[in-house]
Amino acid sequence: LARAVLHNTAALMCLFDLGGRFLLFNRACEDLSGWSAEEMLGQVVWETLVVPEERELARMGMTLTMTSGRNSVAEGIWVDRQGTRHTISWHNTVLLDEHGEFSRLVCVGVDVTEQRRAEARLRELAERDVLTGVLN
Repeated sequence: LARAVLHNTAALMCLFDLGGRFLLFNRACEDLSGWSAEEMLGQVVWETLVVPEERELARMGMTLTMTSGRNSVAEGIWVDRQGTRHTISWHNTVLLDEHGEFSRLVCVGVDVTEQRRAEARLRELAERDVLTGVLN
C-alpha cells in the first residue's frame, strides 16, 4: 500500500543519500522530468535535473540540510528531458539513524511554474499601472 501511495501521488517524491544521489524517484518525477526511475537512480540531482546556474546553490543547500539534520523548504528549477524549465517548491525532511546521524533526505515537491508565471505577470501589470499613473 505504501509503495502504491508513493508512486501514485501527484507530489514529486525523491529520496537522496548524502552525496545527493537519487535512491527513489517516483512516478510524478518521471512524468515531470521525462526520465525513468531506472535512468535516474544513482544519479546526482544537481548534476542532472537542476539548471546549470543553480547547481552549486542546490548542492550547498542540500548538503547543509543533510549535515545540519534540520528540515528545510526550498524552491528551485528543474529542467526536463526536453529542456523545459519547471519551478519546484520543495519540503525536505532529514531522516536520522539510531545514532542521530544523517541517513537519508526525503524531498516532496510541487510544480509551481504556472503560479510563479502568474505572479510575475501581476507584478508586471502593477508596475505598468504605476508608471502609467506617474506619466499621466
